[in-house]
Amino acid sequence: MDEFGTFTTIDGEPVRWSPEHHRWQRQNGTLVPSRHDHETKGILQDAPQTPPTVTKTLVVGGTSGLGKVIAKRMGAVALSKRTGHDVLDEELVLPDSDNLVFCLRYRGADAQIQWETEYFGPNRLVPAWVAADSYHPSALSPRQRSIVFVSSVAARTVSYQEPLAYHASKAAIEAMVRYYAVLYGSVGVRVNAVAPGVVLKEENSEWYRAGGLQKKLENMIPLRRMTTAEDVAAVVEFLCGEGARAITGQTIMVDGGSSLVELESFVRRKHGKS
Repeated sequence: MDEFGTFTTIDGEPVRWSPEHHRWQRQNGTLVPSRHDHETKGILQDAPQTPPTVTKTLVVGGTSGLGKVIAKRMGAVALSKRTGHDVLDEELVLPDSDNLVFCLRYRGADAQIQWETEYFGPNRLVPAWVAADSYHPSALSPRQRSIVFVSSVAARTVSYQEPLAYHASKAAIEAMVRYYAVLYGSVGVRVNAVAPGVVLKEENSEWYRAGGLQKKLENMIPLRRMTTAEDVAAVVEFLCGEGARAITGQTIMVDGGSSLVELESFVRRKHGKS
């Protein structure tokens, strides 16, 4: 297995993606026929003429919090297929869809579960999701699809209340975004991420408003407003849409500009110094 040798299955047969051939390759080295083979060989009439029914968007981790807001905005199917340890089920098979959004968060101190939830789980699911459509003979050209991961500013900055594994897994997500963007671009799959800062949600709004904390934070944010869950959902929706058809492998910061300001500037402004 080479560096691009992630295995998945097509019709129960182990295959891996070959970047050299831009095709799925069996373990014996032969290539899985692509939709273009069916077209050029004139046997498309033997294949299903109606593409399978698909769901527009799937949100893994879309049953609560930010993921729930994303799913509601996009009219998506929300999935929460996890074990008691908040780890993605190894047997989970994603239904076909145009867009796939991962909004996963493990709230705990176990580094192994952190990595399994936010990195290894999605890394098992993505190749199979791509494979489910990329070889199908019922279409004549690659169907444009999108994957969006919800990362965090903690991939690049340090959040004292979060453990090291949280920061490292978020950084790994952004590396995975770049990797998959290159690997699967030739089959029409774009891969991006959003990195929210502090997000005002239904679950935490009262806490931030208590004691004027929200106002204090907004005074430090260039746009002078906290980012809401709806703000993040809007960027996810954009990345899944036609307007983002030339964007792949990118992480979009959604933090009102707070990550652009260095610490001394906050202090100087607070004390009225230029």
